[in-house]
Amino acid sequence: MPSGRWRAVLGRLLVALLLVAGTAVGVTATASPASAGTCADGTGIPIAIDNPLTSGQWCAMGQEERDLCASDWTTCGMVALPAEKYAVSGSGAIIDRDGQPESRQDAARHCLWQLILATGDSPGYATRWGLAHELEDPDVDPPSHAMDFHNNEVARGHAQEAWSMASQITDGSDVMIRIEAAAHDICTTLVARAVRVRGTGDVTTTDGVRVTQLGLDDPYNGGVFGDRLVYLTDPDPGPPFSPDWRYPVDDGTLALFRTNWDGRGGIGGYLGAPTGAGRVVIGGSFAVEQQDFAGGSLVRSAYGTFAVRGAVRDAYLRAGGPAGVLGYPLHDQVSAEAGSGQVSYFTGPDCSIGSPGPYGSKAAVYVSDALGAHEMHGCIYDAYLHKSGFGGPGGVFGYPYADEQAAPGGGRVSYMDGSPCAGGQAEPHSAIYWKSAAWGVRGCIFSFYRSIGEGDSPLGFPTSLEYTSGSEIRQNFEHGYISWANNTATPHYQSGTPLVLRSAAAANGVNDDFVSAELGWSGDSYGILRARATSPGSWESWSEVPLGNGEIALLSNANNKFVSAEIGWTGVDYGKLRARADAVGPWERFKKIGNTDGTYSLKSSANGLYVTAELGWAANSAGVLRANSGTIGPWERFTTSTGPMSGCADYGALTTGPGACNGFSTTGTWFSGGGVGLLGRETWTYANGSVRDSSAVYRLSGMDTTHAWRIEAYVPNGNSDATHAHYVITSPGGGTANGYVDQENYTNAWAPVGGVCTSDGTATITLWDDGGDSYPLQVGADAVRAVRTGTLCG
Repeated sequence: MPSGRWRAVLGRLLVALLLVAGTAVGVTATASPASAGTCADGTGIPIAIDNPLTSGQWCAMGQEERDLCASDWTTCGMVALPAEKYAVSGSGAIIDRDGQPESRQDAARHCLWQLILATGDSPGYATRWGLAHELEDPDVDPPSHAMDFHNNEVARGHAQEAWSMASQITDGSDVMIRIEAAAHDICTTLVARAVRVRGTGDVTTTDGVRVTQLGLDDPYNGGVFGDRLVYLTDPDPGPPFSPDWRYPVDDGTLALFRTNWDGRGGIGGYLGAPTGAGRVVIGGSFAVEQQDFAGGSLVRSAYGTFAVRGAVRDAYLRAGGPAGVLGYPLHDQVSAEAGSGQVSYFTGPDCSIGSPGPYGSKAAVYVSDALGAHEMHGCIYDAYLHKSGFGGPGGVFGYPYADEQAAPGGGRVSYMDGSPCAGGQAEPHSAIYWKSAAWGVRGCIFSFYRSIGEGDSPLGFPTSLEYTSGSEIRQNFEHGYISWANNTATPHYQSGTPLVLRSAAAANGVNDDFVSAELGWSGDSYGILRARATSPGSWESWSEVPLGNGEIALLSNANNKFVSAEIGWTGVDYGKLRARADAVGPWERFKKIGNTDGTYSLKSSANGLYVTAELGWAANSAGVLRANSGTIGPWERFTTSTGPMSGCADYGALTTGPGACNGFSTTGTWFSGGGVGLLGRETWTYANGSVRDSSAVYRLSGMDTTHAWRIEAYVPNGNSDATHAHYVITSPGGGTANGYVDQENYTNAWAPVGGVCTSDGTATITLWDDGGDSYPLQVGADAVRAVRTGTLCG
């Protein structure tokens, strides 16, 4: 028989003697059973047939301990009381008390007490008693509480080891005696390598626990003590605790999980053995609790307790679990609305334009043998179930192929399995997109749409389902449509900003011709761009299509093709521009750069070089456009003007704006065209949320220094619908001020921006794209002026 067990038996005898003498800590021995009466603190003594406590034992407990014991009299009597009794006597058998308030014997007592509780019932039950004990004496200093909590946790971690040791004792003795013997041996080892803390600073124990050491100026215990705090250490705790050795499918506070687990077959059901204790995963008044098992998890919320299992749980965890976008389960996994798959429904995020699905769901995880489990939520999920032409899992889009995710170009997308294009289209076969509304794209049109970049393409996002138009199938998008006929998908780009593409070299006496797409030429010369037309016609008609990130594509309105910079060509042909591409790739991306003289330049994103009109070339090569220049000179400047070229603009005194001879400049990406504005030279950019990317800078001078000046901005009737155009006014002696203009409220009118005083007669006004509006709203930059007021500067 192991020596530890003999010590345990002796310990039980000592407990009996201590009880007779009435000296057991926390327990006062009396001969009377629990009966009606009152404790010294004025609280009543309960009457219960199965109450194992004497009145003295009851009264010696704190209220938290009384509540815990009364919640389960049987376990309290068979486990909790024996654990406390043995902890008092057994700790003395491990080590003599050393006279300090928090001694090694105290660490031994906590070790024995918590290890016996955890092994005799469950770690969760032991945790509740540990908390109740600390709450019994809240005035104890926080370091002592921290020490006790730490030592309790170390002890509970050895419950599986203690149970294994107790199970090897086969002499027929009481199970609690065997558990006490095992706990005695384990705690003897733990206490022998405990760490005592003193002095100031920190120390890290051998099990990685960081302990704060307290100095002699500590306010607790009169500020004078020696080596007070004793921490158990555990350099080799063994394998992580696995609760399935006793199947404790609860941790005291979460006892309802046991009923739900048993109802699903217990350890032999689809959930299988537990792999961790129940826990609170979301606190507060709307608490959510969870316990994990080999085959799934139980999640309890205000909506009930439900299982998520197998591949569904994997998808649920990918989405963040109860704290993620799917929220809380609303039902166990069931057969899907159609097909052979399964589905689990969740609370999900609200879609303000939709209606809930089964069980009030706003999200779901669908699972099939071929595709696995994938989630859908919000407005995409709503459209999938309810919108005409979708049909849920039994409709044209089938089951989800992947979890909902960010879509190219913004918005959201769920890739789907339904409606493959004939000819062996690879997965996915279709998709449901959401930007401002949810629409699906499928089959051969989807295959083409995905190949050109989806929402990041010039077509933007879908605005309809596919439909029949004559002999072809069509689908509408934000900036055009795709047609399918004769086994061919064709994009049609119907929107974009009209762009005048005209050489601005006339200011230097060279050229002011409009840029043509040479659509009458053939072979590699087809669609080459040349600045050679004296007036605009169909071949000189262009649109700029925004691509995001400050990039645009140039679209010939004559042949519906995008302009490419032929980066693959060599020699004098390198970088030539041709209107020949059906889709936008790297060679079709440009940046439009605003120049201080009101002109603009084009920069190829593919090679980082500016577009040049080769005005020194002759014959059919004269004026050919190439992305070939590292700097901006006369041949790299273009204009939106359709009238006679007239150089810089004169806005008059105390006023400046786009194209002014001085006092105006831009940074970032700005566009021009349309001939609107005070002098027909407005420039504009897209709103960029709260991030600064592009600015228009106005520099005014000639103001007197005695009066305050009102700053006004001219808002034209086009390309200026931002509701929070952000102006920053700075001046010497006047500091910095912010002004915001709702440009949507003004049409060809002056809008007040703010006021300024200046100590040297100058002021700088900067218009940014960061006012909080988002694409596609436009921030218009036209004239700004200063108007003197009657107010004197301080």
